[in-house]
Amino acid sequence: MLNELAPDLWEYRRPLRVGGLVPFPRRTTLVRLPDGGLWVHNVNKRDRPGVREAIADLGPVRALVAPNRFHHFWVEDWQRNHPEARLFGAPGLAEKERRLSVDATLGAEPDAQWGGVLESLVSEGHETLSEVVFFHRPSKTLIVADWVFNIGAEAPWLTRQVFRLNGCYGRLAPSRVFKALASDMDAVRDTTRAICERWDFERVVMAHGEVAQAGPSELAKAFGVS
Repeated sequence: MLNELAPDLWEYRRPLRVGGLVPFPRRTTLVRLPDGGLWVHNVNKRDRPGVREAIADLGPVRALVAPNRFHHFWVEDWQRNHPEARLFGAPGLAEKERRLSVDATLGAEPDAQWGGVLESLVSEGHETLSEVVFFHRPSKTLIVADWVFNIGAEAPWLTRQVFRLNGCYGRLAPSRVFKALASDMDAVRDTTRAICERWDFERVVMAHGEVAQAGPSELAKAFGVS
């Protein structure tokens, strides 16, 4: 079900199966905004009993966030259930997925509707993803999708082996696939450096893996940034 990570910050975990075989952890992150509405990052499938009701109990959904060009699955289901919510998409998502009704493109300036509790940064160097990362200031939490992974011992055996090969098992790290698809790793490192210099986060919540109690020094180390 939903798990509270900090005041006004929750996660909903619903694994996928890649190729119908490999269990793949996937997280939706929910933030309660100052007006009582919900900001929902990386929407997930809501097919488990009680999930929709638990989310409704937290407040009305105001913003749906598709943080990169690939994390948009099930957005349409959420839009049908929450027609009043606005969809914020990563740069290039509206052009890539023309069937989606994207209300606004994510940028360096957070939407005023978010009440000043969330800040954003548009990544550079990874045109495949065009990921936008976020900082929840009240809880000092960095929120990302695919920028880093943190697959731990709690994952199923096959998942552990796959991510061991992918270079991100047992530690906070970008995956080998992420690095292989990057258009400019120097720019990726510059983005990571900017994240670490701008925000004093104490927790990293990612789409795939365990929440990491980590700050700028740990993230910088993961990317080899000094």
